[in-house]
Amino acid sequence: MTKPKTARLCAAFAMAFVLAACGQNESQTGASNAPGATPGVVVFNHGNAAEPASLDPHHAQGTWEDRIIGDLLMGLTTENAKGEPIPGAAERWETSADGLTWTFHLRDSQWSDGEPVNADDFVFAWRHILDPKTASPYAYYLNLIKNG
Repeated sequence: MTKPKTARLCAAFAMAFVLAACGQNESQTGASNAPGATPGVVVFNHGNAAEPASLDPHHAQGTWEDRIIGDLLMGLTTENAKGEPIPGAAERWETSADGLTWTFHLRDSQWSDGEPVNADDFVFAWRHILDPKTASPYAYYLNLIKNG
């Protein structure tokens, strides 16, 4: 992953932090209706049990963090109301006959800066969570992947 992509990820986390800080406004219908609000800006108030310690998905540990991160980022798959896997950033996937190789077909998605999301972004994220320097508490989830 190139440094500009790393910068975009850092910017996304910084923006997520800024958005999370926008917890109160005087209007229940959004900042766009509040006196003196910036035109075109809408604030989404999200009831959260606690302040997030991190918005980095590789360091977050609480459900209050997961709620916000889940609203900001999407994995290859997500889940429906029953907790079953459904397409997320991948519109579909295939599994080899032996179950050892999974191929994900990404839908057209873009970062908030307009740059396209691509497979390298997911490779970077998986390598980052597995890097011992990251010290992610959930890196072991990837132990089932060869070389994970």
